[in-house]
Amino acid sequence: STQSTGGNGKNWAIKRKAMSHFFSKSNMDELFPQCKEHLDGHVIGMWQEKVGSKGSVVDFHDLMAVTYIHFMTSLGLQSESLQPQKVADMTSRILDEIAIKETKTLISYKKLTQMKAQDVVEIVKELRQDCLTVVKKTSRDMRSGQLGDKKNMVADLIDAGRMTGKTSTLLKHSMVFDKVIDDIVTICLVTDNLVKQTCTLFMLLEKYPKIQKMMFDELREVEVESNRDLRSLKFTEKCILEGMRMAPALLRGLRTSSSRENPRNEDGSHDFAGYKIYTKGFRIAYNHYVMHHDEEYWTDPYTFNPDRWTKDFVPAEFSYTPFWAGSRGCIGKHLAMMLMKLTLSALAKRYDVEQRFDKENPPVINQNIAPMKLKNEVTCFLRPREV
Repeated sequence: STQSTGGNGKNWAIKRKAMSHFFSKSNMDELFPQCKEHLDGHVIGMWQEKVGSKGSVVDFHDLMAVTYIHFMTSLGLQSESLQPQKVADMTSRILDEIAIKETKTLISYKKLTQMKAQDVVEIVKELRQDCLTVVKKTSRDMRSGQLGDKKNMVADLIDAGRMTGKTSTLLKHSMVFDKVIDDIVTICLVTDNLVKQTCTLFMLLEKYPKIQKMMFDELREVEVESNRDLRSLKFTEKCILEGMRMAPALLRGLRTSSSRENPRNEDGSHDFAGYKIYTKGFRIAYNHYVMHHDEEYWTDPYTFNPDRWTKDFVPAEFSYTPFWAGSRGCIGKHLAMMLMKLTLSALAKRYDVEQRFDKENPPVINQNIAPMKLKNEVTCFLRPREV
């Protein structure tokens, strides 16, 4: 979150570097056991409660929202007040109600009063209060040494926050907590991206039942006991990559050119993608959806084709950016991929999934806003299998 450091680029860089190991690709092997343990101990039970013993039609978006928040609790966001179903309901309500221009406002408590949607403000305040409970408990456990060997995202966020800023001890302690809460709220909100990517994958696969069967066959064949096992799900990964290409969770956005960029031309500009960019706050708009469907880079771009993702295939620069790219790219992309594959593996082993979308009002992507929003319910029938 850039908001959590008040826009200070130096502090942001320090914090990102401090968190880089937790979210690194190599650390996923260490995070996997916690996520798998929580899956077996909590998530599957939640699925059974919602689906029942004979199967039922479920709101797949709601099911996935609670699932991915559950995984976040396994990594440190756990308390009596911060229950997965409650957090999933709160984040869904927030994201459904707000406009994109207000998204950044949500992250910072100081700017909440600027929002027009007062009911959403109250929800965010309640979410922040629940997060404060988690942060205080984690801080106490850190001092007493009670965290043990388990990886804890909140503890790492607290340590990272303490590395930034030069203030008195008391003031800094308060500021660190506030910034960590900013980050936790951000994590809760961006977890919705995983929900949308999983939902849109099944929306796309409805038209490609043979591909869905191939993916489920692989998911059921491979026993997953480690992150290495997840890496062996080659066809499933191809389907996820193709799903993110056709329906990226973030459809578009903006970047501002850095004033620190050295001018390359006599007029003070530098070249960017064939254009002259002036270094004083020049805003660059980009559209992931358009880039992911550009026929110059993608053959038959509107066809769901996981086989395009061969071992040697490398997309052209900036033609494929589901996690964006560069220094401000998504720091949690490796965790996201691991959780999506782990979720699909457990789901396929326990259920037959049949899309039952409303024929008159099927789920569609609203492309008029930057973070993806889905119109109409993603309804699926889940039939329990003998495991």
